[in-house]
Amino acid sequence: MSSRALARRQPERLSYAREGTSISSGGLDSGLDDSLSGTWAWVPLGLALSGTIKGTPALDWLPLDLTLICAVAALIFGAHYMARQRGWLPPGIGAVVMLWGSFVPAAVMVAVSNEDLDKTLQLFTLTAVTTLTALLAGATRKGPKVWVTGQFLLALLLIPLIAIFPDHSSAARGQASIEGSNTIGIGRLLGAGVLVAVAYALVQRRHRLMFVGSGLVLATTLLLVGNRASFVSLVVALVTTGLLAQRFAAQRIRILFIILGGVFVLISLILSGRLEAAGRLRAFLTPTGGPGSDSPTVREQLLSVAVTQAWESPLGLGWGGLSDLADLRGLGENVYPHNVPVEVVAEGGWIAAAGFLAFAVMALVRLQRNSTSPVGAILLALAVYWLSASLFSEDINGNRMMWASLAIGFASLPPVRQGSASNPRLSASDRTTGSHAVVASRA
Repeated sequence: MSSRALARRQPERLSYAREGTSISSGGLDSGLDDSLSGTWAWVPLGLALSGTIKGTPALDWLPLDLTLICAVAALIFGAHYMARQRGWLPPGIGAVVMLWGSFVPAAVMVAVSNEDLDKTLQLFTLTAVTTLTALLAGATRKGPKVWVTGQFLLALLLIPLIAIFPDHSSAARGQASIEGSNTIGIGRLLGAGVLVAVAYALVQRRHRLMFVGSGLVLATTLLLVGNRASFVSLVVALVTTGLLAQRFAAQRIRILFIILGGVFVLISLILSGRLEAAGRLRAFLTPTGGPGSDSPTVREQLLSVAVTQAWESPLGLGWGGLSDLADLRGLGENVYPHNVPVEVVAEGGWIAAAGFLAFAVMALVRLQRNSTSPVGAILLALAVYWLSASLFSEDINGNRMMWASLAIGFASLPPVRQGSASNPRLSASDRTTGSHAVVASRA
């Protein structure tokens, strides 16, 4: 295709870029790309968040387990995608294969000992499928935007569920929750919703008042839930995005001032003592958090054991091996350090740790390069948020949102400038590979 013919195609790409996402389609089949890409993006969301919401009474009418339904949908999505794209795989498939390949040695150790198979099987089935479907969904035109708005909408859905199906055991502790769920999962999803609302309010004027109002409601609900990890992860994600997102390059100081001002107001509200449910957050933010706060907690003991084993066992203990070791030390059964990087090093060994580090760094670098649009900036924020959340709670399989959010970072190429008809990267991706190109929102 000549450069003149390629230049004539640019106005269509420009008009799409102004619709609110910077990730545009190169050679994906229009049937999948236009009519189904938004629908399929809900599949990895369902797989990653099914554990949080499937136990609520609102879903009792489902004939099958929600995770099983999403897993079947993921298989159909993958088969449909490969059939329509004639075997074409999106960028990043090699990175996912590399990551799970680094997990294999620890899995072999488990297979030889014939113990802890449940965790290994879940890692190589449900968690792997969630990551792959997120990668495929992110490689479609509507997928990234649905991934972002889907978390916002699901977070809003939690508010009426908390009111209709309250969990009385959590209420007795002064925390809001949903029957059949837990404060960790609910707090994480609410935090993601607050992050999306704040980010959208910062990056675009359209519907700004709606996002500000929704963000305030979600933030208030998050305080009532009282999940500390979600609060810390939210602050980390907002500040990191304000510092690194290319969308904020022209007004970075103002954006950071707004973010830090909002964080200050939120912390002041927590420390004021006006919200009973914020007591856990208040104890976390103050030097003396109440009786017994100076004694090491169970989580701190688990983390200490895991760090020690990470240095003493370079090959790892095998997936689930830390639980057996902790059990011998009187820390209970089926335990984990509530810190995914430490868990990966301790159980997967240094090989798995190297794979995880390479995967996370490459994903974040790509997301930062692609953060030129509202959706691109929020994708970066969500990846940082879920990665930060994995440092505080759940195990390697319970943090599927983290794996999926990082995988989306590989679904597009670094940004290219519009108006350059002779750009070899743009012409090559459009004519031959069908890869995505990230285009700046300004001509």
